[in-house]
Amino acid sequence: MGSQGARKLRVTHSFLLEAGVWNSQGTWIAPDGSTLGFQGKTMISWSEDAWFAMVTKFVFQGNERGDLIWRYRGRLTEPGRRYTFMLEHSDIGKMEGEGVIGEKTITQRSWALNDAKRRSAFDTLVRLDTNSYQFSSATMTGHRLGSIVEASFERA
Repeated sequence: MGSQGARKLRVTHSFLLEAGVWNSQGTWIAPDGSTLGFQGKTMISWSEDAWFAMVTKFVFQGNERGDLIWRYRGRLTEPGRRYTFMLEHSDIGKMEGEGVIGEKTITQRSWALNDAKRRSAFDTLVRLDTNSYQFSSATMTGHRLGSIVEASFERA
């Protein structure tokens, strides 16, 4: 590592690490390439014993599909860096996952429990500033990409 050595991670995230409400808007891209716009809201809370709860709901324009809802319960496992979680995904069902909090991104992966289709997801939040994030999420079935979500998140 030379003269610089390892440097300490400076965590400056407000999403996930702070309780609050976030508004979102974006696009859901179906496996066939069709798109639907949505508006959403995410609520994050923390308990005194370091567990977090997060609920995200995306409401789609028109009546082509139902709301997309993600309910998380998780805990930091390495102070300020890593976390694990359980997730109830309205399209996939029960999932579990892990995440890493970097300097500029929050990245997580999750996998469906007891699922013969081997469905999973991979998400990234990029910090634009204290009150703004860019979000992308991909679901997979086996090794094939499924739906994609692209959204902006703004602190309410």
